[in-house]
Amino acid sequence: MFMLLACSELGSGQQQQNVDNIEMSIYDKMFENMDVNSLLKNHRLVDSYLKCFLNEGSCTHIGHEVKMMIPEVIKSRCGTCGENQMRALKAGLRLFIVLRPDDWQRFLDVYDPDRKEWPHIKAFMDSDD
Repeated sequence: MFMLLACSELGSGQQQQNVDNIEMSIYDKMFENMDVNSLLKNHRLVDSYLKCFLNEGSCTHIGHEVKMMIPEVIKSRCGTCGENQMRALKAGLRLFIVLRPDDWQRFLDVYDPDRKEWPHIKAFMDSDD
């Protein structure tokens, strides 16, 4: 889910515009034109966002906004996302879980502690793009 934040900061190339229009545009612009592989290889960025999302560190304004959306995205499996956003989220989750399985478990501990949503998330990830 940290991909939500990183996409909003990296995807559009216009961070200030995203900050100014956060409520209207962040969900709409998530994952558009995103290179998931490059993003997940930026360990400093991923670590920073994970600290925010896992309540272990401070959040940027955008990080905080995305953090507030995580429960809805998990519960709906990105139900209001467009096709490109869903494709990017699936790819990002698949890669993140492989590259950082311990962090994924920590993420689930915070956002799905009873693991009720995990089977649905897994089915979403495994569904056709």
